[in-house]
Amino acid sequence: MFESKIKSLDNFQRKSRTLGYLLAVYRKASDDKISSLAALFAYYALFSIFPLLLILVSVLGVVLSSDLSLRDRIVNSALANLPIIGSQLRSHVGGLKGSSLGLGIGTITLLLASRSLASLAIRALNDIWNVPNVKRVGLPLSLVRQLLWTTTVGCGVTLSTFFAGFGSMPIALGVLVSAVINVATFLLAARIALGPSVTIRSFWGGATLGALLWEVLQAFGGALVKHDLSHASSTYGFFAIVIGLLTWMYTQAYLTLLAAEIDVVREKSLWPRSLVQDDPTDGDKRSESLRMQQISTEK
Repeated sequence: MFESKIKSLDNFQRKSRTLGYLLAVYRKASDDKISSLAALFAYYALFSIFPLLLILVSVLGVVLSSDLSLRDRIVNSALANLPIIGSQLRSHVGGLKGSSLGLGIGTITLLLASRSLASLAIRALNDIWNVPNVKRVGLPLSLVRQLLWTTTVGCGVTLSTFFAGFGSMPIALGVLVSAVINVATFLLAARIALGPSVTIRSFWGGATLGALLWEVLQAFGGALVKHDLSHASSTYGFFAIVIGLLTWMYTQAYLTLLAAEIDVVREKSLWPRSLVQDDPTDGDKRSESLRMQQISTEK
């Protein structure tokens, strides 16, 4: 009886374009293990945030040594849209001093963490698009691609966050400028990660959606992590910042990868998918064929 209900549900979702498509996206995301990839993203991004902040304060401390109030204003604006934890981080910025030693330590730590983050991002997007290994860039060009990806994302995210929280700019204009920067950043980052193997026409929708989701999380991310921090703050104190950061970064990484999956399922016609193993659909067969082609190039 249970099997007959599953079969009926399977037949229903195959006939429904919307439900069948959404199920196919979920199945593809599950096959690609994007939840595990998002956790790794959050881990490496966490180790990139504080060195980036240290570098920002160190550079501004040297450039704006005669106007430290302007330095603090810029840093506070850049942190303004980090949900909940932004205010807590701003309260600790005063303890960071601009110095050559801080700049050196921050730069080395940031390079190590960001290289791992870039490598993971490039590999994840290529795996999601089932790009064969023979079409992926190897050493030493892969290092150049990682550097370009890191620079693009780092500059783009910093600029978008800065404009979104810059106090002297009207809120609507700041959000619009931030959204445009985010879309351009995501498109360029995806172009760098995927190279010529995937055309811009194929991934522009997912990249744009990912950028807009990032904008939403900047504006309303506090509601997503407030529950986690409401009890953690009294128990773990400053470590609640880490909990909030990981929650926010994981959510952003997961939604970004999920947006990429939406493009892949559409472009490669990987839907509908079956709920039962003994009756595969054309989407199942195409998905398995792509997976086997990718695996064969890894040997």
